[in-house]
Amino acid sequence: MIRHLLPVCRLPVQRFSTTIDDVWSKLKFLPMPQLSPTMHTGTIEQWHMRPGDVAEQYRLCVEVSATTLLKESDSTEKIHMEVEIMEDMHLAALLHRPGDTVDVVA
Repeated sequence: MIRHLLPVCRLPVQRFSTTIDDVWSKLKFLPMPQLSPTMHTGTIEQWHMRPGDVAEQYRLCVEVSATTLLKESDSTEKIHMEVEIMEDMHLAALLHRPGDTVDVVA
């Protein structure tokens, strides 16, 4: 089970060697963002990219949501966020589907 990762692998937009070790060393994983201090997991709502897509910086990648506990009371609040890519990349794979719950990387 893959934990603590937003379900996307990324490769920088550049040429790389064809050996498995070289490719693996260039993979980066996007963490699930922590939308509030009480958030421990997030849910993938919708993907806006597909494997093989080339993304430029600030392109919309995925929508995530979470339910968090409000400190002042025992009530909860639903949070929704659109996550953008922060650097140019190739999308290598989606590790989770819409509806999947992913742990936050703190």
